[in-house]
Amino acid sequence: MEAWAAHVQRMLDEHREGERRKGWWGRDGAVEKRVVVRAYLPGHEDCHDEREPWTAWKPYRWNWYTWANNGEMNRVFESVLAPLRFSDIHLLPIDRPALLCPDAHVASDCLHIMTGAGVLEGWADYIWQFVSRELPGCIRWGLPPS
Repeated sequence: MEAWAAHVQRMLDEHREGERRKGWWGRDGAVEKRVVVRAYLPGHEDCHDEREPWTAWKPYRWNWYTWANNGEMNRVFESVLAPLRFSDIHLLPIDRPALLCPDAHVASDCLHIMTGAGVLEGWADYIWQFVSRELPGCIRWGLPPS
């Protein structure tokens, strides 16, 4: 995860430096590139037997496909991104609504979420709020605000 974050941050830094060399940095309409990552969502065991959202998370019984480890992997990724050295990569830990909705899976598998169940719509609203309202206020040290 750290290698991925370092690679992505390096690409963003190289792009920014290229824009500066061309004299485009800071011009009207210039957009600073950022990466937004949503926390990974595991599947639900026997999701097709569920008919309504849960009020609390239910632990796994069988740990199919190491789904029970996804929460820990999300926490590790969040800790990797915490230092300022990856300041252009943002993790949105918005997995809880989907974790509580085993009834929102498509009929064909236990990983994909269907539209209309509220999970994808909630993600879209949250991501839009983050990108349009919070992200523009994130200022990198030594760089002008975007």
